[in-house]
Amino acid sequence: MSNTDKYLYKLYLLCLPLGQLFRFMPDGSSLMLQFSTVIMILAMIRIFLLRKITYGQGVRSFGVLYLFMASYTLIASIILSFYIDSSLVASPLRRCMGDVVLYFLALCSVYYNYYGLSKLLTLEDVKSIFKMQVLILLAVGYLQLGIMFGIGGGLYASLCSIFALREASWLTSLDRGITFFGTEPASSSIICFIVIPFILCSISSNKGGKRLFYVIEFILMAILFLLSNSSSALLSFGFLVVAYLVVYMFHIRAKKLLMIGAFMIGLVVAVLYSLDISTSDGVNSDNKSLEYVLVGKIQDKDNMSTAMRASTVINDMKIFYEHTFTGVGDGNQGYFYRQNVPMWVVASEEVQSLMHGTKIANGGGNFFPAFISAYGLIGIIVFLFFLKSYSLSYRQSFIQEDKRFQMIYVLGISLFLLSGWYVVGVKLNESICFLLSLPCVEKMRKKGCCTM
Repeated sequence: MSNTDKYLYKLYLLCLPLGQLFRFMPDGSSLMLQFSTVIMILAMIRIFLLRKITYGQGVRSFGVLYLFMASYTLIASIILSFYIDSSLVASPLRRCMGDVVLYFLALCSVYYNYYGLSKLLTLEDVKSIFKMQVLILLAVGYLQLGIMFGIGGGLYASLCSIFALREASWLTSLDRGITFFGTEPASSSIICFIVIPFILCSISSNKGGKRLFYVIEFILMAILFLLSNSSSALLSFGFLVVAYLVVYMFHIRAKKLLMIGAFMIGLVVAVLYSLDISTSDGVNSDNKSLEYVLVGKIQDKDNMSTAMRASTVINDMKIFYEHTFTGVGDGNQGYFYRQNVPMWVVASEEVQSLMHGTKIANGGGNFFPAFISAYGLIGIIVFLFFLKSYSLSYRQSFIQEDKRFQMIYVLGISLFLLSGWYVVGVKLNESICFLLSLPCVEKMRKKGCCTM
């Protein structure tokens, strides 16, 4: 272990919810890397060049799953290429390579988190970093809120010249709400996977002045989310609060039920969209009302944001219905897009840009619809074997000894099981990769101890 490795991993954790972070990162390109992803790539190159690392069964199971996904996708793409006119669109084999590479980066993230958590940092280190995350996000969030009220324009402009923040003109002209380090208000939901669970768990695990401190942080975050005007952000935040209360009151008995329930709700939403049951009849037309943001927006067929997200879910689910056993391979869903999307989504400009099957790679990034459409029942069976190994790792991991981290994991993963059907993917999502990595870590360093 070296101090360089330790500091790199600390920086990686700190940057998990901070997006691209710096303005010099590629903007508008097909590959917009999170700053945390850049750190991970550099650190993993350094680790593999300088030392040999042994990993536990949990990490190896991710490697086996990746080998299945990559090889299956390549074979499916080769087969599909015989049926696709590559003179009109990109060839399936070339199209799928992006997904193969991106899932490899996700695998590297799991390896990196295993190494960082088991070899480099203590639990106290990680908790301190999460505290810093909260303070940074609150500072940026309230500065953006001030911009919307005409306050702090000079300071914010200076920060925008360095950091990848939304410009003040964009925030004020569209009146869309707080974005933090994201590109739109919906991006703020990414902090719900780690930051909000950390605050909630800190409230229950502390007393006196410390508890009051975290309560104040929670209230300040709640205000920002209530003013976000984003269905994804509000629903994610609301789900976490309800899930926290359920697990806090019932604990062990509620954890499995919460996870299964979240997954089934997401599945039902995906099925309803694919059957085109969603309707805008009776939807509150006031897009500023809480009723519309929480309920009406996801039913509103005239809302272009809804149309875009629904279109990818619909495409993936219909592919699964038609290719139930085999799927079509990841990255190939776009070739079926034109024939699967309903007419009501075509009004969206984003949908129109995806109609030819050359720009869509994974069904829109939603993990579960993309997975079942890519690998079918074969993939589901393989995934069940993976889950068996993964659950065994969970029972043997360090989070069984730290109730705060256990709660953070349960809340974050439950939200992923829900939102992974509609808005969230794993690729280039370091926050999700961090959560998925936690059960793989058998133990963490004790304070003051050095592990080679």
